[in-house]
Amino acid sequence: MSLSQISFRLNYRSNRNDLMKDFYLPTLSKSSQYIRGAGFFSIELLNNIGKGIYPFIANGGVMKLVCGVELTEGAVNEISNGYLLKQEIDKTLDSKIEFPKTSEAFLSTELSNICWMIAHDRLDIKIAIRVEENKIQNGIYHEKIAVFTDKDDNKIATIGSANETCSAYNNNFESFDVFTSWSSEENRERIQIKASDFYQLWEDNTEGLFVCEFPLAAKQKLIRLAPDHPIDDQYKYIPGNIPSELVAKSFGPLPYQKEAIEKWKQNGYKGILAMATGTGKTFTALFGLQLFLDENQGNYLSIICCPYQHLVDQWEKNIKIVFPNTPIIKCFLSNELWHGPLKDMLPQIVLGNYRHVIVVTTTATGSSDEFINLVNVKKIKKIVICDEVHNIGSSKNRKFLFINSIACLGLSATPIRRYDEEGNAAIIEYFGEPVYKLGLKKAIKMGFLVEYDYHIYFAELNEAEYEQYKNVSIDIARIYSDNQGSYEDRLQKLLLKRARILSSCNDKLNVLNKILLDIKDYSNMLVYTAEDPEYFNQTLQILTNNKIKTLKITAKISNKKREKAIYMHSQKDIDCILAMRCLDEGVDIPSANKAIILASSTNEKQYIQRRGRVLRLDNKGEKRKADIYDVIVLPPEFTSDMDKGLFERELSRTLDFALIARNGLQKIEELQEFCCQNKLMNSFVNVFSNRDEVE
Repeated sequence: MSLSQISFRLNYRSNRNDLMKDFYLPTLSKSSQYIRGAGFFSIELLNNIGKGIYPFIANGGVMKLVCGVELTEGAVNEISNGYLLKQEIDKTLDSKIEFPKTSEAFLSTELSNICWMIAHDRLDIKIAIRVEENKIQNGIYHEKIAVFTDKDDNKIATIGSANETCSAYNNNFESFDVFTSWSSEENRERIQIKASDFYQLWEDNTEGLFVCEFPLAAKQKLIRLAPDHPIDDQYKYIPGNIPSELVAKSFGPLPYQKEAIEKWKQNGYKGILAMATGTGKTFTALFGLQLFLDENQGNYLSIICCPYQHLVDQWEKNIKIVFPNTPIIKCFLSNELWHGPLKDMLPQIVLGNYRHVIVVTTTATGSSDEFINLVNVKKIKKIVICDEVHNIGSSKNRKFLFINSIACLGLSATPIRRYDEEGNAAIIEYFGEPVYKLGLKKAIKMGFLVEYDYHIYFAELNEAEYEQYKNVSIDIARIYSDNQGSYEDRLQKLLLKRARILSSCNDKLNVLNKILLDIKDYSNMLVYTAEDPEYFNQTLQILTNNKIKTLKITAKISNKKREKAIYMHSQKDIDCILAMRCLDEGVDIPSANKAIILASSTNEKQYIQRRGRVLRLDNKGEKRKADIYDVIVLPPEFTSDMDKGLFERELSRTLDFALIARNGLQKIEELQEFCCQNKLMNSFVNVFSNRDEVE
């Protein structure tokens, strides 16, 4: 019996009809396909109709459902279990568990109807979210689309108020009109419009909506828990940014990313993207790689180099989103772990068995002779992407630039190396000049990073610290006056030694107590402290004394423990992460909204990276602004040019922070007032005169 043999009414209404018995069950039992868009969906509808679902399954029935973000906790768990079971079945040689021969056998299976259907490709569910310009909006997906199709391609569509819930068909007062494809040309057109609207929705091609697969929506916590009987418009999704992974999966590059990629292409697929921390350099690079492969024939080996091991894992995760079917080889740690797999893969590229293979390596491994000699096969065309490209310019890492490439892309918020003209020249020679720049100020204005308030505190060197600082500064001055030959290594060591004197200023620990008194709310906090174990422990003790739940992270901690700490921070199981020599480059901690920077380096690269850690948008859209607490180190007295130089170096960072802050004008006025207190510092007043840069 087909749908055309059912005597459908023109309209079904709760006061005249039993919507479940008169319409839903007979229609579903004669259908082989059911596509449905509805604001709300309940698993009870499919689980409780018993024998009614069996004929649909027996017909080879396949159901596609798009619903809004509000689902009950039970629904989320049961649907998730269905998709997990589907993954397990797909891994086995047996394509599917045998379909029950009778409706009684179907009902006696241990799996619920919905779990069985998802696991056996009979039901697929996607989630629709209201968006505008890739930002989640208030409001919900609320339309109603329903099209049933039988084996003879007869179709019916409904237009009305009912959601896909038990309440809609059994309890609510609902009404809907029915259109049959065999009754008139006008009805066929109506049904075609509805079906077309649904498939546009299903393929995520509907303006104003973002539609993604259920497992991804659940993983990214885009689904909101609702009561068993949700009331329309009662639950609003908090506005915020869609996670970058989902943007990459469904939207492709954003307009500014497209512009960056086009600039790279116009420069012959060579150049550097100087983009602020948090603006999506990783996905911009991957989309650029995708464009290159689309527009150029041949087989390629892409080599992605990043400074740290944990970033290798982060890159791998993002690569799988843009290139889900491309082989990935991770190269770091012992040669035994990667040399064999990479060596075996290279001939496969030459033979054309793989069109594209991606290698992700650390700077240390990528700069090794073993790696370079292995990949520098002339027959293989190579594309090189270097994350945090400034690192590759050091004398130790420059060997990486011996890799022959036909396309190369450097990424960094701060591509210029301080006091290293030779390193900068090597980077520019290989990658070329920056072809696209997106500064922090513009990124905040565009809404890709949050605004921040800047808070300044002062700490003073004691006599012993000041004496050390003075002696190291004298040695640095001597190197500058005698610049014969290479002096990079000696200079860098002395600059680092001087920076550590400022970072471990003892008075900063007193200032930390003052900052904590001012903050009061300690949640979602990062504290950067000096690269000194004793000082690190003293900082931790102060946090502990203030009853702040803190986990410490150092450069030596394992990736697993680092990820656990970041996860606990996001779940508010801890208040604070205390960091030493880490959490600078490329680490995502979107939950953080407060940073206390005790390690007050004058290294532009470091402080820009640390500021960027708290400016990233969070996935829930709850983060509106950040607070940065910075400590300026002062000499005991302002009596010499050396004292003036110390303050000038601290001031370069302070001005950079203040000029972009929400409260920037106020901070600059405070600094002006401070400088007027001493004749030696009066010259700095003019530094603050250009206020046009502050918005």
